[in-house]
This record gives sequence, C-alpha cells and structure tokens, in this order.
Amino acid sequence: MRLGIFAPTLSGGWVISTAAPWWKPDWFLMQETALKAENYGFDFLLAPNKYKGMDGEIHFWNYALDSFTTMAALAAVTRKVMLIPSISLLSVPPVYAAKQCKTISDIAGPGRFGVNIITGWEKPEWESMGLWPGDEYFGYRYDYAAEYMTVMRELWETGQTDFDGQFFHMKDARLEPWFDNGVMPKVICAGQSDRGMAFTAEHADYQFMGGKLDIGELTEQMGRVRAASDRAGRPMEAFPLYQCVVRDSLAECDDVIGQWRENQELEVVKTMTGHASMDSEADQNSLHATLLGNDNFMLWEIIKGDPKSVAEQLRAIDDVEGVSGVMFTFQDYLTDIDRFGTQVMPLLAD
Repeated sequence: MRLGIFAPTLSGGWVISTAAPWWKPDWFLMQETALKAENYGFDFLLAPNKYKGMDGEIHFWNYALDSFTTMAALAAVTRKVMLIPSISLLSVPPVYAAKQCKTISDIAGPGRFGVNIITGWEKPEWESMGLWPGDEYFGYRYDYAAEYMTVMRELWETGQTDFDGQFFHMKDARLEPWFDNGVMPKVICAGQSDRGMAFTAEHADYQFMGGKLDIGELTEQMGRVRAASDRAGRPMEAFPLYQCVVRDSLAECDDVIGQWRENQELEVVKTMTGHASMDSEADQNSLHATLLGNDNFMLWEIIKGDPKSVAEQLRAIDDVEGVSGVMFTFQDYLTDIDRFGTQVMPLLAD
C-alpha cells in the first residue's frame, strides 16, 4: 500500500473549527513534515496551492506557502519521498511551468517528482488577481487544461513545441534541458466530474479524490475511475484522500472530533460553499458537495480509532479493486505523523 500526505502549506489545515489545532505554514513545519514522512516510509507529499483564503475567525487558508518553491527546497533536503507541487493553470503559462517541473525534478532526482493539475474553478480567487477569464471558463476549463498539458508534455518529451490550439499558440517554444532520459514527472488531477475524470484518464497518471469510508461507495468510485481509464485507453491509478485521527481509543477520537464539530467556523463554511456553488459544472469534487457531506466542519471523511483499528480500515480500503494507495491529512501534523508512523506503520508492515 502506498501512502501519501497532503502537505500543510495552508493555514488551518482541513478542519473548519476554532477548536482544532491551527498553524501558519512555515519552513520548519514543511521540512519536519517531509523528513518525518520520509523516515516513517510514506511514499509521497503533495502540496496544495492557494492565493486567497477564506477569512473567518481562524483566517482559514489566508496564510499559504507557494507549493513549487517549497517543494524545490524540500527536494534538496530529502532523498526518497516523492514531491508533488500544484500548478494553478490560470496563474502560470505552460512553458514556464514545464521549466519549473524540470528544474525541481533535477534537484530531486529521477522518479521523485510529480505535479498536481488545478484548473482553477474558484472565481473569487482569480477575480482578486484580475485573472478570471469569464464565467464561460466553468464550461471549458478541462479543454483548456488538455491543451496546457499537451504543450507541457511536448516540451518535456522533445524540448520543443509548435502547438497551435484554441487557447495556446506556440511558435518554436523551447525547453532546454528537457527530459531526454525518458523519466517524465507523474501528473495528478483530482477532478471528479465525468469531464474531470476523462481529463485525468487522458492526460494524467494518478486520480486523487475525497475517499469514501463505506466500502460499497468506494468500490463505486473506483468503478468510475476504471471506466474512464478504459475509455481513454490509458492506465490510471487512484488514491482516495482521508482525514486521519489516531488515538488510544475510538472514544478518545470521538471526543476530539466532537469538539471540532461543536466549534465549527460557520462563516468559513458559508464562504467556501458559496464559492463552490458558482461552478456551473457541479463537479462532484467541489467543496460544496464535500462540506455538505461532512457535517460542515471537515473537508474529508475520517479514518479514526486506535492504531489496530486504523490499520484494519486501511487494509479494507486497499483491498478494493482499483485503489493504488491512500493520501492523508492530519490536523496536528508533527504530532499526528509521529503517532501514525510509530503506531500504525508497523501494523501495516505485518
């Protein structure tokens, strides 16, 4: 089972509550997270990107590190863990992004770099920077992303492109050095609408998604991934994402989670669901759908319990056909990664 961590590059983490552990992301936190992940045998670290937070009493996501420069620094201080920054497509031209990917890949070493593709659906964030292309973008954003990826892959694979499409018009664009060793970055996307999954199957390697704890529902999710992969004629791996709370007992977990629930930051929830509801494509990966399914305070479903119970839940998830691994969020990262690494990892190795 391959295990990854959603890196703590955004303040407030993934629990919208005034009672949850809170932090401002900084270099110490990122370096310690990466080194602990590597020490305990996690396979990858994925860093989200954000340009405008959600405010509220907890200043949710207001403080954010740039994922590319953070991962470049981590590439120099780690040796094994795979590093995955995020490209917000509306903010970075594809030739520039291709260069960033090649540079960090060289620092990290072959096979230790991937990139997460974000189409950029959150209108208020992009309007704040004057980069919103208009509401019609909701309908064509995956077509835009497909051209973006075509440009990047041509540069990665050959060092040159003359791609001429609807959105991008290259004239002898160059990338030197390029990936002439044939070891390309792994590409990740988390779109879960039918169009989002089709894009991932056609242009990416890994499908990330908010995972379901119910095995029947998770099996249905994996069926959609396999169907998209079959239609595209390309293999695609799937990694469901969960919040993880490990304590000495389930009762202790429920007590911690109950405190988070009782102190939800409703203004943040209102802001996030309002932003997501603007998306006319009604992507099932939207925060609107996710929040409404999780008591309005938690962004992902929760794997919880004592170490043995958590290990058993992970084995059950891993047994579902199509699951390639699991990605986690933790709310108190340094403490929780230590707890998972020392108490759960040995059980998974048995």
